[in-house]
Amino acid sequence: MKIKKKRQNLASGFTLLELLVVIAIIGILAAVVTAALLSSRAKSKIASAQTTMSSILPIAVACMDSKDALQNMASLTEGGGDICGVSTPSWPVIAPGWTYSNPISDPSSNTFSFSASDDAGNSVTCTDSSGCVTTSVE
Repeated sequence: MKIKKKRQNLASGFTLLELLVVIAIIGILAAVVTAALLSSRAKSKIASAQTTMSSILPIAVACMDSKDALQNMASLTEGGGDICGVSTPSWPVIAPGWTYSNPISDPSSNTFSFSASDDAGNSVTCTDSSGCVTTSVE
C-alpha cells in the first residue's frame, strides 16, 4: 500500500518542461502586448499634436482676416505668447516630445503656415490653403 501512495504523489504536479513551455508562452504574449501598446502610444501623441494644431487654425484665419501677422511662440516646446495681436489666445502647449517651428505669415496676401514635429520625424503642418496635414513615419 505504501508503494502505491508514493507513486500517486510522484504522478501529481507538473514537469519542468511543462512549466518552461507555459513561461515561454506567457513571455511571447507579453512581448506582443507591449509592442501593441507602444504603437498605440505613438499614435495617440500624433493625434494630440494634430488636435492642438487644428485648434489654432481658426484663430490664424481670423488673424489673416484682420490683417495681423502670426506671432512667434514664447517657447517652441511650451507655446505661450499671443498667436496674433494682444487680445488673442496664446499658443497652446504642444504634446510632449513635440516642438513648434516659428510661423510664417503674410497678412497682405492672407497666407500663413505653422508646423510642429517630433524626434521620430512625424509632423503636422497647417496652412491657409490645405488646413492641417499630418505626415507620420511608420
